[in-house]
Parts: sequence; C-alpha cells; structure tokens
Amino acid sequence: MARLVLAFALLSLLCLPGLAQPAPAPADSTKPAEDSSEPAEKEATAAPKPSKEELAKQALSRATNAHKEALEHADGAIKKLKAFVHELDDHADAKTGAAGLEESAQKDVEKSAEDAENTFQSRLGTLAKSGSSGASKAVDAAAKKANRAAKHVEHSAGDDKAKAMRKQRNHIQKATKEEAHTLAHEAREGARAAVKAAHTLERAERHAGVKEDIYESMFDRNEHIGEGMEDQAQNLQDEAKSELLAQSLRD
Repeated sequence: MARLVLAFALLSLLCLPGLAQPAPAPADSTKPAEDSSEPAEKEATAAPKPSKEELAKQALSRATNAHKEALEHADGAIKKLKAFVHELDDHADAKTGAAGLEESAQKDVEKSAEDAENTFQSRLGTLAKSGSSGASKAVDAAAKKANRAAKHVEHSAGDDKAKAMRKQRNHIQKATKEEAHTLAHEAREGARAAVKAAHTLERAERHAGVKEDIYESMFDRNEHIGEGMEDQAQNLQDEAKSELLAQSLRD
C-alpha cells in the first residue's frame, strides 16, 4: 500500500507545469537551407592562376613590343633632326626674312628722302615768288637747311633699318637655336630609351627560357643600335651648332 501511494505521488509531480519538458520548436520553413554545393561551384568557376612560364612569356611579349616602339620613336626623332640640319645649310627662311625687311626699310628711306625733297622745293618756290631783295639769300639758307634735313632723315632711316634688321636676324637665330636644341634632346633621349628597352628585353628573354647565347647576342646587337643612334644625334647637334655659328658670322 505504501509503495502504491509513493508511485502516485511521483506521477503527480511529473504532471506539474513547471516540470514538463518543453516541446522542440518547429523548423523555420522560411530560412534557406545551407547549400553544401556552393564552395564546390566557386572552385569550379574560378580561373586558374597562370604559371610562371606563362607569366614569363607575357612579360617577353610586352618587352618585345616596348623595344620596337622605342626604336621607332628614336629613329623618327633622328630623322627630324637630320632634316633640320640639312635645311640649315640653305637657311632660306633667314635670307628671305632679311631680304623682305631690307626691302621694306629701303622704301621707308626713299619715302623720307622724297618728303624732304618736296619740302625743299616748296620753300624755294615760295621764296622765288616773293620777289624781295633778300630772296636769294633766303633761298640759299633754305637750300642748306633742306639739305641738312634730308641727310638727317636719310641717316636716321638707315639707322632704323639696320636696327630692325639686326633685331629680326637675332630673333630668327634664337628661335633656330632653340629648335635645334629641342630636336637634339628628343633624339638623344629616344636613343637612350631604346638602350634601356634593350636591357629590359634581355631580362625578359632570360626569364622566358631563351638560350643564353641567343639573348646575349640579341642584346649586343640592340645595344649597338641604340648607342649608335645616340652618337648620331650628338653629331647632328654639333653640326647644327657649327652651321648656326657660321651663319651668325656671315651676317
């Protein structure tokens, strides 16, 4: 009987609300299920990294194109400098400008002399018509005064002509020297860039697995070409300086 009462009491305690086990929460149907296949898909779509050999080949291609462009740029700059030096031998622009200036100045001199002559003749005519006893003396004085004025005008115009021609000539020579310096600088820098590109190409060929005797031979040839361009640019600049100096002495 005592055991029955004890069992009944334990059953009552289990039925109390605070001691009841909570029911498991229902699964949330709105939460997306984890996709276990996502990492595998990312790995499948990711591009494979290029190998060292492929990277070396890409670098070699870029170095080859850069060296070619550097040679073309240097060659073009040297051709411009060479054409400029050849034009200096004729210096047609300087002669044409000086000749035009001289012609214009000469016309100014002639116009000033003509004005002085007209003034002189007008004064003589006025005095001759007056008929006064002192007319002859006045005519002589006017003639001397007019002659002095004419000589002064002619001399002044000649000075202005010479000054204008010197100014124009100096301007032409200065502009020509600046152009020669700019062209020579571009040619030298282009040649140096070609030599630098040849060094870069040699390294790229070595890393790409080109045989040593091949890339060394190619570098020697490319370096020789670049240094030859730089020497040619310097020689052309010296020739331009000599020609400009000769022109200044002739002028």
